[in-house]
Amino acid sequence: ETISTLTDRMADRFPKGSNPHPSESLSAIWTNWPDFMRKVSDLKTAADRLRRAQTRSEFAAAFRDVGGTCRSCHKAYRQEK
Repeated sequence: ETISTLTDRMADRFPKGSNPHPSESLSAIWTNWPDFMRKVSDLKTAADRLRRAQTRSEFAAAFRDVGGTCRSCHKAYRQEK
């Protein structure tokens, strides 16, 4: 539920021109905004499925999807540590 709620405010966390340095965020967020927001939307969908899961297999599948969406966004838009 928390992840789903946070995705609703994701655009507010990355307003245009807010690329602070040093930061873990890559400037690709702002140069490829539509893709970034698509990944946020995918995360919300996966998080909502996780929240509604009623069986162990539904939970496992949704949990993998949440992890995959997080990973895809971090791979594209977050600096490696």
